[in-house]
Amino acid sequence: MQCMGFISYVTKKESSVNYKAITISCCLLSFIMICSAVYGCTEFRVTSKDKTVVIGRSMEWGEDMHSRVVVQPRGQNRISKAPNGKDGLHWQSKYGMVYVDAYGLDIATDGMNEKGLSVGLLLFPGCGKFQTIPGGKNGMALSHMALVFWLLGNFETVEQVRDALSKVYVWAEPVDIPMRKNFVWPTHYGIYDATGKGIVVEYTKDGLKIFDNEIGVLTNSPTYDWHLTNLRNYVGLTSIQVKPVQMGELSLAPIGQGTGLHGIPGDFTPPSRFVRASAMVYFADPASNTQEAIVLTNHILNTVDIPLGTIKDIIHDVAHKDYSQWVVLKDLTNKDFYFRTYKNLTLAKIDLKKLDFSPHAKSYTLSMEEGAAPFIDISDKFLTIKKSN
Repeated sequence: MQCMGFISYVTKKESSVNYKAITISCCLLSFIMICSAVYGCTEFRVTSKDKTVVIGRSMEWGEDMHSRVVVQPRGQNRISKAPNGKDGLHWQSKYGMVYVDAYGLDIATDGMNEKGLSVGLLLFPGCGKFQTIPGGKNGMALSHMALVFWLLGNFETVEQVRDALSKVYVWAEPVDIPMRKNFVWPTHYGIYDATGKGIVVEYTKDGLKIFDNEIGVLTNSPTYDWHLTNLRNYVGLTSIQVKPVQMGELSLAPIGQGTGLHGIPGDFTPPSRFVRASAMVYFADPASNTQEAIVLTNHILNTVDIPLGTIKDIIHDVAHKDYSQWVVLKDLTNKDFYFRTYKNLTLAKIDLKKLDFSPHAKSYTLSMEEGAAPFIDISDKFLTIKKSN
């Protein structure tokens, strides 16, 4: 029954899939897979029986991004750049937010606001193409590196976001990061609100595309609709153990547990992580409450974790190693933001309800490695136990 449920789960919106994606050439796909090997992110949604919505997201990159967690109050006046060096879109943020930056730059790679809107910037190499700003429309120009700030600062729901995106032009702003000058970060965006509703926002050669994300999973290239098509290759996956097969007098029993998921891709390419995360979210026993939802999200994140050194891209005889630098878990219902890092697997929690987001409050920045420790020594708990006679 669970296997059949997975089939209907994947295909119930079959008509919404863009089948033109199937015609992508093998050459182009090979190029995308190679590029994606060093640009990895995975995002997914977990909803518990008590309707708690939790978003899990990992960040993979080939060099230390020195990411920090930033708390920013309401009332921030922001001006996006325009591609001609002039000012673009102006706004004052209505909502406070918690986000993760990179390289000490004024950018947000992932975050949530005080209303429970979640925005994740995920890498999208080989597929992204941002918009051109028409003449006289500088006031509607929004840098793609400022998009997360704009969304978190101004909106509560994905429907508000969907409507607002049609009123701005999002262009590709180059930034300087170590080893790359004028680098255009290839990105697409996973967006969820406190109800659990989600959308995927992609800018490609075909323009702005907004997909309803009913599956609640996003990785990297190719495009989101391509991943939905690819998911149909795995509708035979099931959590139910395969039964023994009788061949004459010989009974061939499975060697061990887990045969229902035999064939699930275990590599770290974006298509494989998309399939693996989708299967984990769908087949795992539903969480009953908030605490169980956090635990389940953490476990699923472990299935896409990339240890340092297991992925290498050799460029000019130098190995660039993609690895899971950090993960965030966002409880959109209770407004809690959790994170852990490669060096510290213990979850740190920020309760947004306890933060002062008033317009005149201070902004705070904290290294994600603050107080990092690989373990907790509990030896003293055993030293106090009395020996029995």
